[in-house]
Amino acid sequence: MRDFPLLSKAHNLSTIVWSLTTLDEKVKRILEPFTPSAKGIIRAMKKAKGYNLRFGINIDPIIPKVNDDVKMLMALVDIAKDCGAEFVAGGILRLRKDIFDRIRRLFLSLGWKEKLNFIERVYFERPKMLNGYLLASKNYEDKILNFLKRYTEEKGLIYGFPNLYPISETSQLLLDVYI
Repeated sequence: MRDFPLLSKAHNLSTIVWSLTTLDEKVKRILEPFTPSAKGIIRAMKKAKGYNLRFGINIDPIIPKVNDDVKMLMALVDIAKDCGAEFVAGGILRLRKDIFDRIRRLFLSLGWKEKLNFIERVYFERPKMLNGYLLASKNYEDKILNFLKRYTEEKGLIYGFPNLYPISETSQLLLDVYI
């Protein structure tokens, strides 16, 4: 927030993207332990609006049975709109073996066996790899991201990253692709 006055001088040349994956602070602390709280991000977005800054949110990673609830996604979009965001982007978690091993240990320690079973079905029933990552099933990905896109556009926001790069449902932004 300390940079907002400086950014406002070049507001037409910059875009801020906040990572906001959930409003559930307990889940946020588990998934992103060293990041600002959801309330802190919302406060910053409201302040950014006062500086006429261009911004949006990225809901990524969306993790099956953790932060993929339709009501949560709607609330995130609604808050982004209320704060003055121009866009919402999102992406489904892409798994590497080490990430899945950590998820497995974490979910079992939290008693989230049912959620773990769902993740295993979504990723392992018909495994598909891309750039070393295991992708969620196409049906799951389409269901979640199509809903997010539709709801975002219904609210009058842009889905994806405007004037940057098109959103990719199957891969993370890899700089070597654009260099």
